[in-house]
Amino acid sequence: MNEPVQRYTLELDAHSIDDEFEQLILRDHDVHISDRSGEPWSVEFEGTREQLTAMVKNHWGEDIELSDDDFSPVKSNGGSSP
Repeated sequence: MNEPVQRYTLELDAHSIDDEFEQLILRDHDVHISDRSGEPWSVEFEGTREQLTAMVKNHWGEDIELSDDDFSPVKSNGGSSP
């Protein structure tokens, strides 16, 4: 049996996020926006560590350095859903 894939959130400065960009990162990286309430200064993205890193490199540039502290694990709900 496969273990569930660990997903993370990553908070970034993101300005002028539009529907087209949101669809692009979902399609290209399987990353979605989990909280944009702090926009324009803080937007929270969710995906695997690899997906989030690829999204940042592709859309924010290769010079952005990410550390382990930048990623926050998403807590699972124990596998039960209503």
